[in-house]
Amino acid sequence: MTGRVAEAMSEHGIRVENLRLLGGRLCFDFVNTVENRAGTSPLDIITDASALVAWARHAGILDAADGERLLRHVDEPESGAERTLMQALRLREALHSVFLAVARQRDPSAADLRMIERVYQGALAHARLTPAGASFAWEWRSAEPRLEQVLWPIACSAVELLTDGDLKRVKVCANPDGCGWLFYDGSKNASRRWCSMEGCGSQVKMRRQYAKRRAQSDRTEAT
Repeated sequence: MTGRVAEAMSEHGIRVENLRLLGGRLCFDFVNTVENRAGTSPLDIITDASALVAWARHAGILDAADGERLLRHVDEPESGAERTLMQALRLREALHSVFLAVARQRDPSAADLRMIERVYQGALAHARLTPAGASFAWEWRSAEPRLEQVLWPIACSAVELLTDGDLKRVKVCANPDGCGWLFYDGSKNASRRWCSMEGCGSQVKMRRQYAKRRAQSDRTEAT
């Protein structure tokens, strides 16, 4: 990434381009822009419109040229960027609530489903079928720069998963100490438990090993 997009970071000092994309679906990667979501001190990466644009570039929604064009747009007083940012955050929380309910085999909120519907319906007006190798794919374009264009493929990803995905593979990271990230389990036998084995999986195993050694030590001292 180049220019201002590459320099964006959250107010917590986390560089947006360093955020891990582990969700397996675009909509989950967007939901996972909150670090330590289930913990006592969650960290929101999307703190302003520029961070949203930087994340979209990082996630492959925007190319470098579109990212720079959109950054210039959100700086304009009449861009409505703040309003769209609030819409993006509401969409993110609706996605989290709906797919968390799916992962826990509960009924999602009708209001959250309506939120996803509204963004998806708006996206359809800007969808174009374009050749993609031997097949075709949706392309999301706007004649003028609009921050909303970042949300369109996210909503499409969510609707595709809800209507045509294997919802039994929607999971929440099993780290009991606050992760809370969502992911789509694409493993062969659907046995994945962590957002990443190298991160949360390794942390949990290390804590278990420490607890086991501590218990063994306590038993030895007691005899």
